[in-house]
Amino acid sequence: MPTTPDTSRRKPHRTRCKSHARVPAVVVPSFALLAIFTASLAFAHQPAAQPPATSDTRISAVAAQPHAPLVDILLRSLERRTVRIVEWSKQGVRIAPANLPEELAIEAAVEVLPLDQFLTLQRSESSDAASTPSLPTSVRRALADQIAVAVTLIDGQRFKGGITSTSPSDQPSGSEASPEALTLETTLFGRLSIPFEEIAQISIEQQGRDEQAPAPSTSEAESDSITLANGDTITGFIESIGATVSISTGSVSTTSQSGGSVESFPLTRCAAIRFANPAKPLAGTVAWIGSAGNPLQVVRADEFTFRPPGEVTLRPSIAGPSAPTATFALDQLAAASPSAASIIPLASLPIARSEASSSRPWSQGPIQRGRIASPLGLGRIELPGAMSVDWLIPSAATSLIGRIALSSDAVIWGDCIVHVELVDTAGKPTSLWSGRLYSQTPSHAFQHGFSAVPAGSFLRVRLESGEGGDVQDRVVLDGFMFILSAPK
Repeated sequence: MPTTPDTSRRKPHRTRCKSHARVPAVVVPSFALLAIFTASLAFAHQPAAQPPATSDTRISAVAAQPHAPLVDILLRSLERRTVRIVEWSKQGVRIAPANLPEELAIEAAVEVLPLDQFLTLQRSESSDAASTPSLPTSVRRALADQIAVAVTLIDGQRFKGGITSTSPSDQPSGSEASPEALTLETTLFGRLSIPFEEIAQISIEQQGRDEQAPAPSTSEAESDSITLANGDTITGFIESIGATVSISTGSVSTTSQSGGSVESFPLTRCAAIRFANPAKPLAGTVAWIGSAGNPLQVVRADEFTFRPPGEVTLRPSIAGPSAPTATFALDQLAAASPSAASIIPLASLPIARSEASSSRPWSQGPIQRGRIASPLGLGRIELPGAMSVDWLIPSAATSLIGRIALSSDAVIWGDCIVHVELVDTAGKPTSLWSGRLYSQTPSHAFQHGFSAVPAGSFLRVRLESGEGGDVQDRVVLDGFMFILSAPK
Protein backbone atom coordinates (compact mmCIF):
# COMPACT_ATOMS: atom_id res chain seq x y z
CA MET A 1 0.00 0.00 0.00
CA PRO A 2 1.59 3.35 -0.99
CA THR A 3 2.49 5.67 1.85
CA THR A 4 2.67 9.45 1.91
CA PRO A 5 6.31 10.70 1.84
CA ASP A 6 7.41 12.08 5.18
CA THR A 7 8.78 15.50 4.19
CA SER A 8 9.61 16.34 7.80
CA ARG A 9 12.47 13.86 7.59
CA ARG A 10 13.52 14.68 4.02
CA LYS A 11 13.87 18.44 4.47
CA PRO A 12 17.03 18.26 6.66
CA HIS A 13 18.68 16.02 4.03
CA ARG A 14 18.11 18.67 1.37
CA THR A 15 19.62 21.32 3.64
CA ARG A 16 22.65 19.19 4.38
CA CYS A 17 23.23 18.57 0.65
CA LYS A 18 23.33 22.30 -0.07
CA SER A 19 25.89 22.97 2.66
CA HIS A 20 27.99 20.00 1.49
CA ALA A 21 28.43 21.62 -1.95
CA ARG A 22 30.26 24.57 -0.40
CA VAL A 23 33.07 22.55 1.31
CA PRO A 24 36.03 20.73 -0.22
CA ALA A 25 35.62 17.03 -1.11
CA VAL A 26 36.52 14.60 1.65
CA VAL A 27 37.77 11.05 1.10
CA VAL A 28 35.61 8.59 3.07
CA PRO A 29 36.84 5.04 3.70
CA SER A 30 34.77 2.23 2.08
CA PHE A 31 33.80 0.62 5.42
CA ALA A 32 32.37 3.99 6.57
CA LEU A 33 30.35 4.27 3.35
CA LEU A 34 28.92 0.79 4.00
CA ALA A 35 27.89 1.76 7.55
CA ILE A 36 26.25 4.97 6.32
CA PHE A 37 24.39 3.06 3.59
CA THR A 38 23.12 0.44 6.07
CA ALA A 39 21.95 3.11 8.53
CA SER A 40 20.15 5.00 5.79
CA LEU A 41 18.24 1.85 4.76
CA ALA A 42 17.10 1.25 8.34
CA PHE A 43 16.01 4.89 8.67
CA ALA A 44 14.09 4.81 5.38
CA HIS A 45 12.12 1.69 6.43
CA GLN A 46 10.87 3.12 9.73
CA PRO A 47 7.01 3.21 9.78
CA ALA A 48 5.49 6.56 8.99
CA ALA A 49 4.25 8.52 11.99
CA GLN A 50 0.54 8.02 12.52
CA PRO A 51 -1.75 11.01 13.07
CA PRO A 52 -3.01 11.38 16.63
CA ALA A 53 -6.24 9.52 17.39
CA THR A 54 -9.28 11.76 17.23
CA SER A 55 -11.16 12.48 20.43
CA ASP A 56 -14.40 13.25 18.57
CA THR A 57 -16.89 10.79 20.10
CA ARG A 58 -19.33 11.35 17.25
CA ILE A 59 -16.86 9.99 14.71
CA SER A 60 -16.05 6.93 16.83
CA ALA A 61 -19.76 6.24 17.39
CA VAL A 62 -20.47 6.22 13.67
CA ALA A 63 -17.43 4.11 12.84
CA ALA A 64 -18.39 1.48 15.42
CA GLN A 65 -21.99 1.36 14.25
CA PRO A 66 -22.81 -2.02 12.71
CA HIS A 67 -24.73 -2.03 9.43
CA ALA A 68 -26.20 -5.54 9.64
CA PRO A 69 -25.67 -6.97 13.15
CA LEU A 70 -26.29 -10.57 14.12
CA VAL A 71 -29.65 -11.07 15.85
CA ASP A 72 -31.65 -14.01 17.17
CA ILE A 73 -35.21 -13.99 15.86
CA LEU A 74 -38.26 -15.95 16.94
CA LEU A 75 -41.13 -16.51 14.53
CA ARG A 76 -44.74 -17.28 15.42
CA SER A 77 -44.10 -20.82 14.23
CA LEU A 78 -41.58 -20.97 17.15
CA GLU A 79 -38.73 -21.32 14.63
CA ARG A 80 -35.56 -19.74 15.97
CA ARG A 81 -32.90 -18.34 13.65
CA THR A 82 -29.70 -16.32 13.90
CA VAL A 83 -29.50 -13.88 10.98
CA ARG A 84 -28.12 -10.52 9.96
CA ILE A 85 -30.83 -7.89 10.10
CA VAL A 86 -30.77 -5.06 7.59
CA GLU A 87 -34.13 -3.28 7.62
CA TRP A 88 -37.42 -3.01 9.53
CA SER A 89 -40.41 -1.27 7.95
CA LYS A 90 -44.17 -1.69 7.58
CA GLN A 91 -43.48 -4.14 4.75
CA GLY A 92 -41.59 -6.49 7.08
CA VAL A 93 -38.12 -7.35 8.35
CA ARG A 94 -35.38 -7.77 5.74
CA ILE A 95 -32.65 -10.24 6.70
CA ALA A 96 -29.51 -11.93 5.33
CA PRO A 97 -27.84 -15.24 6.24
CA ALA A 98 -25.72 -15.12 9.39
CA ASN A 99 -22.66 -16.58 7.65
CA LEU A 100 -22.29 -13.58 5.33
CA PRO A 101 -19.75 -10.88 6.19
CA GLU A 102 -21.40 -7.74 7.45
CA GLU A 103 -20.20 -5.65 4.52
CA LEU A 104 -21.95 -7.99 2.06
CA ALA A 105 -25.19 -8.51 3.99
CA ILE A 106 -26.98 -5.35 2.89
CA GLU A 107 -26.81 -6.21 -0.81
CA ALA A 108 -27.51 -9.90 -0.17
CA ALA A 109 -30.56 -9.36 2.07
CA VAL A 110 -33.45 -10.44 -0.14
CA GLU A 111 -35.59 -12.37 2.38
CA VAL A 112 -38.40 -10.32 3.93
CA LEU A 113 -40.37 -11.66 6.89
CA PRO A 114 -43.90 -10.18 7.22
CA LEU A 115 -44.46 -8.57 10.60
CA ASP A 116 -47.45 -10.81 11.34
CA GLN A 117 -45.11 -13.85 11.17
CA PHE A 118 -42.43 -12.20 13.27
CA LEU A 119 -42.46 -12.39 17.08
CA THR A 120 -39.22 -11.16 18.65
CA LEU A 121 -35.74 -9.94 17.84
CA GLN A 122 -32.81 -10.02 20.26
CA ARG A 123 -29.25 -8.95 19.69
CA SER A 124 -27.23 -12.17 19.35
CA GLU A 125 -24.74 -13.09 22.05
CA SER A 126 -22.23 -13.75 19.25
CA SER A 127 -22.61 -10.18 18.02
CA ASP A 128 -20.32 -7.42 19.25
CA ALA A 129 -21.49 -5.92 22.50
CA ALA A 130 -23.37 -2.67 22.11
CA SER A 131 -21.28 0.36 22.96
CA THR A 132 -22.63 3.30 24.89
CA PRO A 133 -21.47 6.46 23.11
CA SER A 134 -20.33 9.38 25.23
CA LEU A 135 -22.80 12.23 25.55
CA PRO A 136 -21.82 15.51 23.86
CA THR A 137 -20.61 18.23 26.20
CA SER A 138 -23.77 20.30 25.63
CA VAL A 139 -25.96 17.40 26.76
CA ARG A 140 -23.82 16.73 29.84
CA ARG A 141 -24.12 20.39 30.84
CA ALA A 142 -27.89 20.32 30.34
CA LEU A 143 -28.15 17.27 32.63
CA ALA A 144 -25.81 18.68 35.27
CA ASP A 145 -28.63 20.31 37.29
CA GLN A 146 -30.97 17.35 37.07
CA ILE A 147 -31.64 14.37 39.29
CA ALA A 148 -31.40 11.09 37.35
CA VAL A 149 -34.48 8.88 37.54
CA ALA A 150 -35.93 5.79 35.88
CA VAL A 151 -39.69 5.89 35.30
CA THR A 152 -41.62 2.62 34.94
CA LEU A 153 -45.12 2.90 33.51
CA ILE A 154 -48.10 0.71 34.37
CA ASP A 155 -47.66 -1.30 31.14
CA GLY A 156 -43.94 -1.94 31.72
CA GLN A 157 -42.51 0.84 29.57
CA ARG A 158 -39.42 2.37 31.11
CA PHE A 159 -37.78 5.75 30.48
CA LYS A 160 -34.55 7.17 31.85
CA GLY A 161 -34.03 10.89 32.23
CA GLY A 162 -33.73 13.74 34.67
CA ILE A 163 -35.93 15.91 36.85
CA THR A 164 -34.65 19.42 37.42
CA SER A 165 -33.09 19.94 40.85
CA THR A 166 -33.94 23.67 40.96
CA SER A 167 -37.01 24.94 42.74
CA PRO A 168 -40.03 26.05 40.67
CA SER A 169 -39.33 29.71 41.43
CA ASP A 170 -35.87 29.37 39.86
CA GLN A 171 -37.16 27.86 36.61
CA PRO A 172 -38.08 29.77 33.47
CA SER A 173 -41.73 30.68 32.94
CA GLY A 174 -43.78 27.73 31.70
CA SER A 175 -41.33 25.09 33.00
CA GLU A 176 -43.03 24.43 36.35
CA ALA A 177 -44.02 20.84 37.06
CA SER A 178 -47.60 19.99 36.16
CA PRO A 179 -49.65 19.03 39.24
CA GLU A 180 -50.88 15.88 37.49
CA ALA A 181 -47.89 14.95 35.30
CA LEU A 182 -44.18 14.32 35.55
CA THR A 183 -41.91 16.44 33.37
CA LEU A 184 -38.98 14.24 32.34
CA GLU A 185 -35.98 15.46 30.36
CA THR A 186 -34.59 12.61 28.25
CA THR A 187 -31.55 12.40 25.99
CA LEU A 188 -33.46 10.37 23.39
CA PHE A 189 -36.80 12.16 23.15
CA GLY A 190 -36.26 15.53 24.73
CA ARG A 191 -38.91 16.66 27.19
CA LEU A 192 -41.74 14.22 27.94
CA SER A 193 -44.83 14.95 30.01
CA ILE A 194 -46.05 11.71 31.61
CA PRO A 195 -49.42 11.71 33.41
CA PHE A 196 -49.30 10.39 36.97
CA GLU A 197 -52.06 7.89 36.13
CA GLU A 198 -49.66 6.17 33.67
CA ILE A 199 -46.80 5.77 36.18
CA ALA A 200 -46.14 2.68 38.30
CA GLN A 201 -42.83 3.64 39.89
CA ILE A 202 -40.09 6.27 39.83
CA SER A 203 -36.64 5.13 40.96
CA ILE A 204 -34.22 7.88 41.95
CA GLU A 205 -30.75 6.86 40.84
CA GLN A 206 -28.02 7.38 43.42
CA GLN A 207 -24.45 6.14 43.46
CA GLY A 208 -24.16 2.83 45.29
CA ARG A 209 -27.89 2.11 45.16
CA ASP A 210 -29.12 -0.80 43.04
CA GLU A 211 -32.16 -0.08 40.92
CA GLN A 212 -35.01 -2.54 41.30
CA ALA A 213 -37.90 -3.29 38.96
CA PRO A 214 -41.41 -3.12 40.40
CA ALA A 215 -42.11 -6.55 41.89
CA PRO A 216 -45.04 -8.53 40.49
CA SER A 217 -47.99 -8.33 42.87
CA THR A 218 -51.24 -10.20 43.25
CA SER A 219 -53.25 -7.12 44.27
CA GLU A 220 -53.22 -3.41 43.60
CA ALA A 221 -51.85 -1.04 46.21
CA GLU A 222 -54.45 1.11 47.93
CA SER A 223 -52.21 4.17 48.31
CA ASP A 224 -49.30 5.92 46.66
CA SER A 225 -46.05 5.77 48.60
CA ILE A 226 -42.61 7.33 48.92
CA THR A 227 -39.65 5.28 50.12
CA LEU A 228 -36.91 7.49 51.53
CA ALA A 229 -33.19 6.78 51.23
CA ASN A 230 -33.09 5.75 54.90
CA GLY A 231 -35.80 3.12 54.35
CA ASP A 232 -38.77 4.99 55.83
CA THR A 233 -42.02 4.68 53.85
CA ILE A 234 -44.73 7.33 53.63
CA THR A 235 -48.14 6.40 52.19
CA GLY A 236 -50.87 8.66 50.91
CA PHE A 237 -51.66 10.48 47.67
CA ILE A 238 -48.90 12.00 45.50
CA GLU A 239 -49.72 15.66 44.83
CA SER A 240 -46.73 16.83 42.77
CA ILE A 241 -43.18 15.86 41.78
CA GLY A 242 -40.37 18.27 41.02
CA ALA A 243 -37.36 19.32 43.04
CA THR A 244 -39.54 18.25 45.97
CA VAL A 245 -42.21 15.56 46.24
CA SER A 246 -45.48 16.42 47.93
CA ILE A 247 -47.78 13.75 49.35
CA SER A 248 -51.07 13.94 51.24
CA THR A 249 -50.32 11.52 54.03
CA GLY A 250 -52.76 9.03 55.42
CA SER A 251 -50.20 7.06 57.45
CA VAL A 252 -46.49 7.09 58.11
CA SER A 253 -44.83 3.77 58.86
CA THR A 254 -41.94 5.03 60.98
CA THR A 255 -43.25 8.26 62.53
CA SER A 256 -46.47 9.42 64.07
CA GLN A 257 -49.69 9.87 62.05
CA SER A 258 -49.95 13.30 60.45
CA GLY A 259 -53.71 13.39 60.03
CA GLY A 260 -53.91 13.74 56.27
CA SER A 261 -51.65 16.81 56.02
CA VAL A 262 -49.45 17.46 52.98
CA GLU A 263 -45.76 16.67 53.49
CA SER A 264 -42.91 17.53 51.15
CA PHE A 265 -39.53 15.87 50.77
CA PRO A 266 -36.53 16.83 48.62
CA LEU A 267 -36.32 14.47 45.66
CA THR A 268 -32.68 13.76 46.54
CA ARG A 269 -33.83 12.20 49.85
CA CYS A 270 -36.12 9.73 48.07
CA ALA A 271 -35.26 6.26 46.81
CA ALA A 272 -38.53 5.36 45.07
CA ILE A 273 -42.00 6.78 44.43
CA ARG A 274 -44.82 4.30 43.76
CA PHE A 275 -48.30 5.00 42.45
CA ALA A 276 -51.42 2.94 43.21
CA ASN A 277 -52.38 2.66 39.54
CA PRO A 278 -53.77 -0.57 38.03
CA ALA A 279 -51.37 -2.41 35.73
CA LYS A 280 -52.09 -3.11 32.09
CA PRO A 281 -50.32 -5.34 29.56
CA LEU A 282 -47.59 -4.11 27.28
CA ALA A 283 -48.84 -4.04 23.68
CA GLY A 284 -48.00 -2.81 20.20
CA THR A 285 -44.53 -2.38 18.74
CA VAL A 286 -41.98 -2.16 21.57
CA ALA A 287 -38.22 -1.55 21.56
CA TRP A 288 -35.71 -2.35 24.33
CA ILE A 289 -32.90 0.21 24.08
CA GLY A 290 -29.42 0.03 25.63
CA SER A 291 -26.66 -2.50 26.19
CA ALA A 292 -27.61 -5.88 27.65
CA GLY A 293 -26.49 -6.26 31.25
CA ASN A 294 -27.44 -2.66 32.07
CA PRO A 295 -30.93 -1.34 32.84
CA LEU A 296 -32.72 -0.93 29.51
CA GLN A 297 -35.24 1.62 28.33
CA VAL A 298 -38.51 0.05 27.16
CA VAL A 299 -40.49 2.15 24.70
CA ARG A 300 -43.79 1.49 22.95
CA ALA A 301 -43.54 3.08 19.52
CA ASP A 302 -46.14 4.67 17.28
CA GLU A 303 -43.41 4.81 14.64
CA PHE A 304 -40.49 2.36 14.45
CA THR A 305 -38.19 1.75 11.48
CA PHE A 306 -34.55 1.17 10.71
CA ARG A 307 -32.75 1.17 7.42
CA PRO A 308 -29.17 0.97 6.16
CA PRO A 309 -26.66 2.06 7.22
CA GLY A 310 -27.98 1.15 10.68
CA GLU A 311 -30.12 4.06 11.85
CA VAL A 312 -33.21 3.55 14.02
CA THR A 313 -36.13 6.00 13.98
CA LEU A 314 -38.59 5.80 16.88
CA ARG A 315 -41.51 7.94 18.05
CA PRO A 316 -42.84 7.00 21.50
CA SER A 317 -46.56 6.60 21.98
CA ILE A 318 -46.63 7.97 25.54
CA ALA A 319 -46.66 11.62 24.45
CA GLY A 320 -49.07 11.19 21.53
CA PRO A 321 -48.67 12.48 17.94
CA SER A 322 -46.71 15.54 19.11
CA ALA A 323 -43.89 13.43 20.56
CA PRO A 324 -40.45 14.13 19.09
CA THR A 325 -38.91 11.40 16.93
CA ALA A 326 -35.63 9.96 18.17
CA THR A 327 -32.85 8.67 15.93
CA PHE A 328 -30.09 6.44 17.28
CA ALA A 329 -27.60 3.80 16.15
CA LEU A 330 -28.79 0.25 15.56
CA ASP A 331 -26.16 -1.08 17.94
CA GLN A 332 -28.19 0.45 20.80
CA LEU A 333 -31.22 -1.72 20.01
CA ALA A 334 -31.17 -4.69 22.41
CA ALA A 335 -34.51 -6.21 21.35
CA ALA A 336 -37.80 -5.46 19.62
CA SER A 337 -41.21 -6.99 19.04
CA PRO A 338 -43.95 -5.92 16.62
CA SER A 339 -46.53 -7.50 18.96
CA ALA A 340 -45.43 -7.23 22.57
CA ALA A 341 -48.88 -8.34 23.74
CA SER A 342 -48.06 -11.81 22.37
CA ILE A 343 -45.30 -12.49 24.90
CA ILE A 344 -45.51 -12.65 28.69
CA PRO A 345 -42.25 -13.26 30.58
CA LEU A 346 -42.67 -15.86 33.31
CA ALA A 347 -40.63 -13.62 35.63
CA SER A 348 -43.27 -10.88 35.26
CA LEU A 349 -46.01 -13.07 36.74
CA PRO A 350 -46.64 -13.30 40.47
CA ILE A 351 -45.82 -16.63 42.10
CA ALA A 352 -49.07 -18.34 43.07
CA ARG A 353 -47.49 -20.92 45.38
CA SER A 354 -44.01 -21.85 46.54
CA GLU A 355 -43.21 -24.78 48.81
CA ALA A 356 -39.77 -25.95 49.90
CA SER A 357 -38.91 -29.65 50.03
CA SER A 358 -39.57 -31.39 53.33
CA SER A 359 -35.86 -32.30 53.46
CA ARG A 360 -34.87 -28.61 53.44
CA PRO A 361 -37.87 -26.64 54.75
CA TRP A 362 -35.63 -23.66 55.58
CA SER A 363 -34.56 -23.15 51.95
CA GLN A 364 -34.99 -19.74 50.41
CA GLY A 365 -37.84 -19.40 47.93
CA PRO A 366 -37.49 -18.65 44.20
CA ILE A 367 -35.53 -15.53 43.28
CA GLN A 368 -36.41 -13.37 40.26
CA ARG A 369 -33.50 -11.42 38.76
CA GLY A 370 -32.46 -9.21 35.91
CA ARG A 371 -35.73 -8.16 34.29
CA ILE A 372 -34.82 -4.49 33.84
CA ALA A 373 -31.48 -5.42 32.25
CA SER A 374 -32.83 -8.25 30.11
CA PRO A 375 -33.95 -7.86 26.47
CA LEU A 376 -37.71 -8.45 26.21
CA GLY A 377 -37.81 -8.21 30.01
CA LEU A 378 -37.39 -11.98 30.32
CA GLY A 379 -34.97 -12.09 33.23
CA ARG A 380 -34.32 -15.33 35.09
CA ILE A 381 -35.81 -17.24 38.01
CA GLU A 382 -33.47 -19.06 40.38
CA LEU A 383 -34.59 -22.09 42.36
CA PRO A 384 -31.93 -22.37 45.11
CA GLY A 385 -32.91 -25.84 46.28
CA ALA A 386 -35.49 -28.61 46.13
CA MET A 387 -38.91 -27.00 45.90
CA SER A 388 -42.19 -26.73 43.99
CA VAL A 389 -43.36 -23.44 42.44
CA ASP A 390 -46.66 -22.56 40.69
CA TRP A 391 -47.64 -19.75 38.31
CA LEU A 392 -51.10 -19.09 36.87
CA ILE A 393 -51.03 -19.75 33.10
CA PRO A 394 -52.37 -16.83 31.00
CA SER A 395 -55.69 -17.73 29.43
CA ALA A 396 -54.58 -17.13 25.82
CA ALA A 397 -51.27 -19.02 26.12
CA THR A 398 -50.45 -21.24 23.14
CA SER A 399 -46.90 -22.23 24.05
CA LEU A 400 -44.12 -21.92 26.62
CA ILE A 401 -40.42 -21.67 25.79
CA GLY A 402 -37.25 -21.15 27.80
CA ARG A 403 -34.09 -22.76 29.06
CA ILE A 404 -33.69 -24.87 32.22
CA ALA A 405 -30.12 -25.11 33.51
CA LEU A 406 -28.01 -25.78 36.55
CA SER A 407 -26.75 -22.58 38.12
CA SER A 408 -23.21 -21.72 36.98
CA ASP A 409 -21.81 -22.50 40.44
CA ALA A 410 -23.57 -25.90 40.53
CA VAL A 411 -22.57 -27.31 37.13
CA ILE A 412 -19.82 -29.57 38.50
CA TRP A 413 -21.51 -31.07 41.57
CA GLY A 414 -25.19 -30.43 40.96
CA ASP A 415 -27.40 -33.46 40.23
CA CYS A 416 -31.18 -33.13 40.32
CA ILE A 417 -34.45 -34.03 38.63
CA VAL A 418 -36.66 -31.24 37.23
CA HIS A 419 -40.36 -31.72 36.45
CA VAL A 420 -42.42 -29.23 34.45
CA GLU A 421 -46.15 -29.84 34.81
CA LEU A 422 -49.53 -28.40 33.92
CA VAL A 423 -51.90 -28.52 36.90
CA ASP A 424 -55.62 -28.24 36.12
CA THR A 425 -58.30 -26.69 38.32
CA ALA A 426 -58.86 -30.03 40.05
CA GLY A 427 -55.21 -30.18 41.08
CA LYS A 428 -54.34 -32.99 38.66
CA PRO A 429 -50.78 -32.61 37.21
CA THR A 430 -49.87 -33.46 33.61
CA SER A 431 -46.19 -33.81 32.79
CA LEU A 432 -44.82 -31.46 30.12
CA TRP A 433 -41.17 -32.45 30.59
CA SER A 434 -39.06 -34.30 33.12
CA GLY A 435 -35.30 -34.74 33.07
CA ARG A 436 -32.07 -35.02 34.98
CA LEU A 437 -29.63 -32.10 35.12
CA TYR A 438 -26.01 -32.87 36.04
CA SER A 439 -22.49 -32.22 34.74
CA GLN A 440 -23.01 -34.23 31.55
CA THR A 441 -26.33 -32.55 30.64
CA PRO A 442 -26.42 -29.29 32.62
CA SER A 443 -29.21 -27.63 30.61
CA HIS A 444 -32.30 -28.28 28.52
CA ALA A 445 -34.01 -26.11 25.89
CA PHE A 446 -37.69 -26.33 26.84
CA GLN A 447 -40.50 -25.81 24.35
CA HIS A 448 -44.11 -26.92 24.66
CA GLY A 449 -47.27 -26.04 22.74
CA PHE A 450 -50.66 -26.03 24.46
CA SER A 451 -53.65 -27.37 22.55
CA ALA A 452 -56.13 -25.93 25.02
CA VAL A 453 -55.48 -24.68 28.55
CA PRO A 454 -58.47 -24.66 30.93
CA ALA A 455 -58.92 -21.33 32.66
CA GLY A 456 -57.36 -21.34 36.11
CA SER A 457 -54.63 -23.88 35.24
CA PHE A 458 -51.16 -23.55 36.72
CA LEU A 459 -47.61 -24.13 35.53
CA ARG A 460 -45.68 -26.08 38.14
CA VAL A 461 -41.90 -26.54 38.26
CA ARG A 462 -40.66 -29.14 40.74
CA LEU A 463 -37.01 -29.58 41.66
CA GLU A 464 -36.10 -32.91 43.31
CA SER A 465 -32.76 -33.89 44.77
CA GLY A 466 -30.57 -36.36 42.89
CA GLU A 467 -28.32 -39.14 44.14
CA GLY A 468 -25.77 -36.78 45.69
CA GLY A 469 -28.22 -34.90 47.91
CA ASP A 470 -29.60 -31.41 47.48
CA VAL A 471 -26.75 -29.17 48.70
CA GLN A 472 -25.64 -28.30 45.15
CA ASP A 473 -29.05 -28.51 43.48
CA ARG A 474 -29.58 -24.98 42.19
CA VAL A 475 -31.51 -24.48 38.95
CA VAL A 476 -32.19 -21.43 36.76
CA LEU A 477 -35.24 -20.84 34.54
CA ASP A 478 -33.69 -18.57 31.94
CA GLY A 479 -35.66 -16.53 29.40
CA PHE A 480 -38.96 -18.31 30.02
CA MET A 481 -41.98 -16.76 28.33
CA PHE A 482 -45.54 -17.64 27.40
CA ILE A 483 -46.50 -17.07 23.77
CA LEU A 484 -50.10 -15.91 23.36
CA SER A 485 -52.35 -16.27 20.35
CA ALA A 486 -52.02 -13.48 17.81
CA PRO A 487 -54.26 -10.48 18.63
CA LYS A 488 -57.21 -10.11 16.27
